[in-house]
Amino acid sequence: MFIDYYKILEVSFHANKVDITKSYRRLTKKYHPDLNGGNRQYEEKLALVIKAFKILTDDELKSSYDKEWLEKAAQFKKNTPDSKSSSSSLSGIFSTENFISNLKDHEVIIYLSCFMIIVAIIVYEIFWM
Repeated sequence: MFIDYYKILEVSFHANKVDITKSYRRLTKKYHPDLNGGNRQYEEKLALVIKAFKILTDDELKSSYDKEWLEKAAQFKKNTPDSKSSSSSLSGIFSTENFISNLKDHEVIIYLSCFMIIVAIIVYEIFWM
């Protein structure tokens, strides 16, 4: 059975080592047994996170894993009807959840700053003109 280690670490296929490490640290804190009362499910998730991190940060293991990942992705795409795949891919591009989850911290700050400037201009135009 194929395991998607990118999905386990909650990163994209194109994530770099820094992003993988950040996600690894966040998830190890989230699933650590000491913080979850020794819950067996969290221990299993933590073991998967550790395994995913080891594979995705080792250049040789990552290279062979990426080949397998791309083969599985191509196989999935081939088995998916064209009409469904095109509509689902477009809906994924335009979904708010996908947009927000792919933003980095500095991008969020830039977007919020632009939004606040636009609101300030509108308020100025309404009340002072």
